[in-house]
Amino acid sequence: MEQILPSEVIERIFVFSQNPELRFISRSFHKISKTTKVRSEFFLFRFGPKNCFDFKKGLPAKFPKLFVNENLSLSLVNLGASIDPNQPKWGDFSTRNP
Repeated sequence: MEQILPSEVIERIFVFSQNPELRFISRSFHKISKTTKVRSEFFLFRFGPKNCFDFKKGLPAKFPKLFVNENLSLSLVNLGASIDPNQPKWGDFSTRNP
């Protein structure tokens, strides 16, 4: 089946919908949902630049497996996500006892 919408439009729809299940609608959405660019825009829009790296309510708390993706983290920083120096470091967080 031919793709009717340009990739940029599909990216915007995916990011602004804030619905990860949208990736199951078509192959175009699924392919775009796997790119680092779209994932970083999705999470930046979802959590905001100040809370994106928050260990209590941001990406590390909600999606820990994706958080360890170095390319995704770098892309988030490049898009404007801020890192709070008062947050625990990843190693400190993962070795803490609950």
